[in-house]
Amino acid sequence: MKLFRNLSLGLALGALTAAGGLLGAATAANAQGAPPGFFQIPGTTTALLITGQVGTRGVYDANDAAVDYPALMPISSDILIPLFIPAKDNVSTLGGNNDGGFHFTAKDFSFGFITSTPTAWGNLGTVMIFGAGSNLNDPSGFSQAFQNVGVVVAFGTLGPWMAGMNGTLLSDDDASPDTMGEPLALAGQLGGIQPGVRYTWKGPNGFSLAGSLEQNFTNGVSSQDIGNFPNELFGNSPKCVLNVGTAAAPVIINSPLNCTDWGPDTPFSTGTLGGRTTWPDLILKARWDQPWGHIAGAFLLHELSSSCTVNCLPQNAGNGTLASNSVVASPTNPDIPDITKLGWTFNFTGHLNTWGKDTLKGGVFFGKGVDHYMGDYGGNQGMQLGYTGAGGGSPCSTAYTWCAYIPFSWGIYGAYQHFWTDQLRSTVGIGYSHVNNSFAYQGAFNAANVDNESHLSAVGNLIWSPVPKVDLGLEYIWYRVTYLANNAGVVGGSGNAGEDNRIVVESIFHF
Repeated sequence: MKLFRNLSLGLALGALTAAGGLLGAATAANAQGAPPGFFQIPGTTTALLITGQVGTRGVYDANDAAVDYPALMPISSDILIPLFIPAKDNVSTLGGNNDGGFHFTAKDFSFGFITSTPTAWGNLGTVMIFGAGSNLNDPSGFSQAFQNVGVVVAFGTLGPWMAGMNGTLLSDDDASPDTMGEPLALAGQLGGIQPGVRYTWKGPNGFSLAGSLEQNFTNGVSSQDIGNFPNELFGNSPKCVLNVGTAAAPVIINSPLNCTDWGPDTPFSTGTLGGRTTWPDLILKARWDQPWGHIAGAFLLHELSSSCTVNCLPQNAGNGTLASNSVVASPTNPDIPDITKLGWTFNFTGHLNTWGKDTLKGGVFFGKGVDHYMGDYGGNQGMQLGYTGAGGGSPCSTAYTWCAYIPFSWGIYGAYQHFWTDQLRSTVGIGYSHVNNSFAYQGAFNAANVDNESHLSAVGNLIWSPVPKVDLGLEYIWYRVTYLANNAGVVGGSGNAGEDNRIVVESIFHF
């Protein structure tokens, strides 16, 4: 389940980084005159900048069988290497087309406004960036225009305060590698765009402390079929049959409702369960800026919840198929209980200025229940729900019960950016991340098809900017996804990993 929905994450974080720099320049400018690029709104002290970008990318994936779930199939995927790269033993489940595929993507359109106004309470700044996106349907064959435009970044600042839709405080834009709009091309990074409120204290010698309250949201996977969302990931798998009979005389129907449109499946979220959260995420961050670079450390407290109001009765116990609407909750077929767990994460990042304009960037994180901040996984980095049938004992303590497992996760990455000339630059990097999944909680199906165990990736690019605000680039990404088990349910067995090779050519024009 891709956690960054509809709009390109690369577009969002790129717009966020540019907006932050421009807003900072405006804040430092003379209050009576507009900073470079801005113009003064007549009759006010407000400086206004209109900004954005247009362009396109040519993307070739050697493995075109994977999907960028749930909304973006391979032909329109430009967020990252497809999330579910089939291992060789899983191809029969996820699709056998491994001939590769090429497409142009035009999700790099954005436009927006940045303002800066001096006040007695400090500088008042606003940022509003819109981007072109796709809804749950691919663009029409008659027109490649996208069906909607949405807000990517929208926040305001007043002195040390910030509120609105912004990059999470847990991430670090200044330590993010220049990977041509695919910020998660290197595994081992944390990030995301979400609403929140933040306070930043700036101390002496480049030291600062910040704290934020941000939107809470749980993602997870379940050993049973729960939730309600487009069921494109495993649309033709045995898990999509609908049982309208009894345990003694089951009647199996390949229901389009559950197999090709909306219906239950193993990945879930607060949204697909119709759930609720009880308190926001709390993030604290310390940062030290110096002429040689910067270092930062962030800490997250995050509540995970299985609160459910939609499709809370998952599996007809004993049949191994989805429960029909006529089946009701019972002691042997209970609704999903409201389980809450406390997750935590440490993220350490930074960059080092080396020679000329060159920089070395990197980071390491570790935590339990890292969840959607670890956005390149499929939900198993959040909450893993298990169910015990009549036998009892595994994974929960008694029969016919639900229980939750919160995995420990960690990751590391490093990247180096070199400027060959003022107009020509390159970035090379490598990253790795790992999730300690529980086979006992998830079983063979999830272990082989959903539960990403580790990601390993490498990237290299060459970007030419013949004039300011024009980026012409070529990038190669190698990405390897390892599952908890192969299709036979063997943990660590042969065939439990898949690889993709991506080549991207970009032409981006900023204004």
